[in-house]
Amino acid sequence: MGVELAGVGAQALALRAGPVVTVQALKTTSVVFALVLTAPWRPPRLGTIDIALVAALVVGMTTFLAVAQPAGSTPPTNLRPWLAAIAITVIVAAAALLVAHQTSDKNRSLALGIATGTIWALTAVLLKATVAEIEHHGILALVAWPPWALAVGALVGTIVNQTAFQSGDLIRSLPAISIVEPLLGTVFGVIVYAERLRARTPLTWSLLAGGGVLALGSAALLGHNHAARTQVMARQPASPGG
Repeated sequence: MGVELAGVGAQALALRAGPVVTVQALKTTSVVFALVLTAPWRPPRLGTIDIALVAALVVGMTTFLAVAQPAGSTPPTNLRPWLAAIAITVIVAAAALLVAHQTSDKNRSLALGIATGTIWALTAVLLKATVAEIEHHGILALVAWPPWALAVGALVGTIVNQTAFQSGDLIRSLPAISIVEPLLGTVFGVIVYAERLRARTPLTWSLLAGGGVLALGSAALLGHNHAARTQVMARQPASPGG
């Protein structure tokens, strides 16, 4: 939990300094560290495929950010952008949870992963709004709604996230989270904070889309490999030394 809180603090500082789109794109690299740190007491054994996927993730993310050059991040002046983002979150998450309730274990973990990624995407923009409220109003920020909405989102997201991890194979839930969170987080950055992407021509839009697909696809496959490695380790008997 301490590590989790430290990560949220780092994300809050990043969102204070830059656009949501940039932060969400960079968060795709978290799966790389998860793969390497699966067993920190052992030397990481990254195969050729893992290394190629890491390279593809870096190339895709760099291409996306170089072409997009996210800018803007203007706080909304009314609730309409927030209502749009919340409506998207509720619809997608509710649909995923409904599917999870009515389907088999394999598809259940996938659906719960989609719901988790959707909720985490909304909490990213809520975190940015909360940081701004605290920076400008101090303790009086507790009077505003974003901190409370963030608290609810974080609680619900944590419950759904842990349910996804416990409900079935990580191989299905983790890649879903790796794709949905940065993808919807980018959409919410554009909707709520009117962040602008610099792509203008068909060529730049093609490069932006290609870089995004390459980064998200690589993150999903790396998440699959990380989950597979974690499950293999879980089935191995403990060594006599602990």
